This record gives sequence, C-alpha cells and structure tokens, in this order.
Amino acid sequence: MNEAQNTNTLINQLLNGDAQLSPEQHDAFLTQDRSLYAALLRLPNLPAKTAMAIIQRLLAVTEITQGQAVSKSQKQQEDRLILELLPNLPVSSVLQGFLQLVKRRVNNQRTSGWIRAYIFGAPQLESWAVTYRQTLRKLIRHALGAPVTQTCTHKFLLEKPDKKTKAYLQRYVLRYAKNAALVQDVFLFLFGKLEQSQFSLLNTYLEARYDIEAGKGLPFKVLRGIAGTFQPDISQRHLRRLAGGEKLKRDVTKEVDGSLVGKIKQYYQSTTDISHLNKAIEAEAAQIATWDANVYILVDASASMQGFGHREYNNIAIAMGLLKVFQKRIRQTEIGWIGATPKDNNAFPQPVGTTALAPALIKAVQTQPELIILISDGYENVEQGDTPMILAALKKLGIKIPMLHIIPAFTEREKIANRQPLVGYPTFLETGQRGFLSTWLRIRAHLEPESLSMLLRQTLS
Repeated sequence: MNEAQNTNTLINQLLNGDAQLSPEQHDAFLTQDRSLYAALLRLPNLPAKTAMAIIQRLLAVTEITQGQAVSKSQKQQEDRLILELLPNLPVSSVLQGFLQLVKRRVNNQRTSGWIRAYIFGAPQLESWAVTYRQTLRKLIRHALGAPVTQTCTHKFLLEKPDKKTKAYLQRYVLRYAKNAALVQDVFLFLFGKLEQSQFSLLNTYLEARYDIEAGKGLPFKVLRGIAGTFQPDISQRHLRRLAGGEKLKRDVTKEVDGSLVGKIKQYYQSTTDISHLNKAIEAEAAQIATWDANVYILVDASASMQGFGHREYNNIAIAMGLLKVFQKRIRQTEIGWIGATPKDNNAFPQPVGTTALAPALIKAVQTQPELIILISDGYENVEQGDTPMILAALKKLGIKIPMLHIIPAFTEREKIANRQPLVGYPTFLETGQRGFLSTWLRIRAHLEPESLSMLLRQTLS
C-alpha cells in the first residue's frame, strides 16, 4: 500500500478503536503531517492514553523542522482541539500525561499555560486538591517555577493585598480561576499553608489530620495518606470503614448541559423558545462539512425513546439532534418515523407508540437511497424477530443498500445486550456529549474509507 492508504487504514483502525499508536508511529505521524496528527484528537474511541500522548507531543515539539517554529495559527488550531477534548478525558489520565511532561522537563510557556488552565479552571478543583494533592503540587510548581510558586504562596497569605500584589496573582494564577477564593485556598492547601477554609472538603481534610473520624467519607487512599503522616496507629480496616461510611463530602452544583442534546432535553422538559434551539442546531451543523448524498434517516420516536428519571428525553433528544444537524449537511434526506409521526419535518415529536422496525425498514429500502441510517434505542416490541428476517431477505434479493444503526446512549459504556441492532451492519452508540462530529466521521468512513484523511482534515476548517 502507498503512504496515503496506510494513513487511511491507520485512521480507520483508530476510529473503530481497533488500534493504538506506538511511540515510533506517534513521532512519525507528527513529523510527516502535524495538522492531521492533531486532528486525530477528533476521533471517537481514542484511548485516553493515546490522546494524552498526542497532546504531550503537540506541546513539547515547538518546531515543524529545525529552525522553523510552529505557526501561531497552527498552535491556535491545536489548542482548540485540546480544549475540546481535555474535559472529556479521565482526570487521572490527564494529570499523568502532564506529569510525563514534567519528567521530560518540558516547560515552555504554552505547556505551563495548559497545566495552569486545566487545574485552576476546573469545576472539580476542591475534590481534585484532596484526591491528587501531591500530583497537583508537583504540576503547579513545574508550571510556575519554584521562585514564582513561593512568591504566590506568600502573596496569597497577605490579608490586605495591594494593587500590585493582585496583578501579580492574576497574571500567574487567578487569570484561569472560575472561583478565585477557591483557587486561593487550594493553592495554600497544596503547599501546606492553609489552616482553615470556607470550603467544606478542604476543611474535612485539615480536621482529619488531628481526628481521623472527621475525615469520614474521604477516599481510602486519602485517608491512608493522612493516617500515615499524622496518625500511623490507625488500622487499615478502620480507614476502609471510614471511607465507605459516606459518599465523598462536597458541595455539588448542578451544571447546565450546554450541548445541543442538553438544550433539546430542556426544550422537551419545559418547551423553551424554539428559535433559541434552532440557533444551537445551526451552530452544531457548522462544525461538520457538507455531504453530496441521498440518505434515508429512520427515526425511532416510540414511547421507549422518552425514558424516565434522570434519563428522561435523553434518547429522543439525541435522535432529534442527529436528525436536525444531518438534514442541514446532507444534500438530500428523506425521513421515516417509528412510533410518533409529526405533522411536518420541523416538529419535535413527543415519543409515543410502539416500535415496529421491520415495516419501516421495508419502506426505507423502497426509496433506494445511497444510505439508510436507523436512529433507535433498539427495543423492538412489535413483531420481534422480523427485522433480521427482512435483512436476510434483502441480501438474498441482491439489494445492497448500506445501512447503519445509531443507538442513543446516556454514557459511552451503555449496555446494549438486550437491544435488537441491525444484524450484519455497523452499530455504535452516540451520547451527544461531544457533539456529532465523531458520528459524522464514522458514517462517512463506512462508505468512503479511502477518504478518511481528507474527511478528518475537513473537520479543521
């Protein structure tokens, strides 16, 4: 195979979660095509370790070739990709990735900025400070440098900081803070200068140093660390009982889901302004390229798509988000409905009725599209078993219309053992938490695997 084919094959394997890059492949990819290498961060199923390995190299390698620095526009493009991905990676993976940069003594201005922004801007900073105290201390000292760290600690202790002091702290630390008071207490906590805090979780840790019972509900590893330093006679069994006694103490603030799916759920729950929702659909559609194709989209709007409890309207919101965005980017679409049938294609139907996949698929095939996309939770409750029979019959008749099944999911680890996917056709989950670009890539890759490099590049423009 030529180099382009090799690249497309590798990207396709990464797209489907079937491959990991070796250190040599990372380095070669970065050297040969830095922009495409950075765009790998847009792929779904990218392991956290692989994603952080890409981010590490983008931050550490500051030249395209010897003497040719990475351009400002290239760095901005990479920063957008990093910003898009980091909040979706496990915090432990991100922190370990940053620690590798510390180990390699990478501390350019960009790396320092990313470490500070990730830590000081985190909504979960208080719990991170307790759980990852040593790691955060090491990263902050690396990002700021020992002299600046010491100066910031001293200035944070001042009761009445002057204008010059505030400007100094703003420049190095507070510019990234969502909660300046929390960042100040966490900073002093990490470097052993905090005696009391207005934040309950930090106080729990501080009090546990003198009375381990006060730390009830803290993670076992945290309690073990406290006991090892301050109360070494406490048994491991007792620490485990304390850790299991309560959930981690913290003030939980319910964050508003700003994704398109979150906004559609809000619409269903409260019937908010439709014009506001249309703007969100336009914004999401602008993230993906147009596609010159004729696609039949079969949408499940049956009662099971409503869900209940904290998952209420999750599935139908994902289905409607996909539908509305795809309609704007595909040249020609036709829509089929299962369950509810809205009066017009602009409506957001209330889920109702049964799930009869088989007759809906027959109708879709009759239109002879280039692709059929089924968006359904896969709970077929009418004439179960008919769908596999129909799919088998279509193959016998020589009808080879590509199909794929997108299952709306609450998390990426959703169990689908009891669902009825389209047997023999690609099936994958969609949570909508990171937008629909990754789904778009998977659909296009299903039909045009040889064009993956081009499609991935399009996501950058």
